[in-house]
Amino acid sequence: MRNKGFFWFLTALLAIVCVYQLSFTYVSNSEEKKAEKEAKTAVAEDFAEYDKNGDSVLRLPNGTKIYPEKLGRAEAEELAFSAHVNHILKGKADKVVFSLFGSTFKETKKRSLAFGLDLVGGMSVTMEISVPQMIEGYDNMLVII
Repeated sequence: MRNKGFFWFLTALLAIVCVYQLSFTYVSNSEEKKAEKEAKTAVAEDFAEYDKNGDSVLRLPNGTKIYPEKLGRAEAEELAFSAHVNHILKGKADKVVFSLFGSTFKETKKRSLAFGLDLVGGMSVTMEISVPQMIEGYDNMLVII
């Protein structure tokens, strides 16, 4: 087999590039998971203080006021969680999180791979087709043309 060394070199180069690219994804995902853990504890503390004081309003780190009695406890906790995660990640934006390359969180996030909704567990759509209605609609289209 000719050029066997060239193909091994190409394979090794491709593997190195893949590991390099995936390292940014790994670091950014791990920083986001840390931020989510911090946000869970912050939300628990906020709601414990909210319950203790008996206030009707809860202030979030982004300055938003929410009213848990009107929204419902679960939705208020979800909004507070999102606000805390965003606040924590904004604070990390200019801090070095990937010391190997000296990259900040913002740079690391830009270089990481973007997962589509199918990989994250997002949307799914089910479409129901009525064959008789489809044929009727097709017949109506033919009459118009």
